[in-house]
Amino acid sequence: MSTRADRVHRVCLVSHSGRDGGAERSLVDLIDSLTGRGVEFRVVLPEEGYLTSALEVRSVPYVVHRYWPWCRRGALPWWDRFLKKPLAHAMRALTVARSIRRWRCDVVVSNTLTICEGALAARLLGLPHVVWAREFGDRDHGLDFEWGPRLSMRLLGLLSARVVFNSMAVARHYAGQVPASRRRVIYNAVRVAAMAAPTPPAAPGPFSCVLVGNLSPGKGQGDAIRAIARS
Repeated sequence: MSTRADRVHRVCLVSHSGRDGGAERSLVDLIDSLTGRGVEFRVVLPEEGYLTSALEVRSVPYVVHRYWPWCRRGALPWWDRFLKKPLAHAMRALTVARSIRRWRCDVVVSNTLTICEGALAARLLGLPHVVWAREFGDRDHGLDFEWGPRLSMRLLGLLSARVVFNSMAVARHYAGQVPASRRRVIYNAVRVAAMAAPTPPAAPGPFSCVLVGNLSPGKGQGDAIRAIARS
């Protein structure tokens, strides 16, 4: 007779895209790291692309449901912000919830704070929800939450058993909206096995700095390069 400790736990990952990006690659790394360690994965995503191909290679079941982020660039009319958009998110959450229930998942993890369907679906099903906050939203991508950053993050914090931040900076940014008991900081892992070990310098000299991530203005690689040049 199997016990709760030795049974397989099934996790539903909800992604905001199927593209080849840092969050999506980190999702794949999470699957690779935990598969075979008492965890199975199912994935919900809004489009096909890099991520669906990666899941097929790994034989991870997934489903594509059309939904969109609850934050955007630019202002929205009040009827869209407080009526049309909330109804649309609720309807899409019902669709996501049906897939999660069919898979008989134990926990729901949203791979970004830019979507709310995973949190709403988990609440409908009475399942614990975890959101992995991988971005500031406003500072890095110029995004504005449809219901405003404070109300949106407070709601996400209430709907989530844990809010995991990928850095202390992002955690501090939303500290006022998420209770301390639910905040956790977990840095993204980086695989280094394939990297060649650097040769130690014969004498003290310039230090080496590795910037891991896609090149984009919002990630601040230019700021890092300018800061190192001035040091």
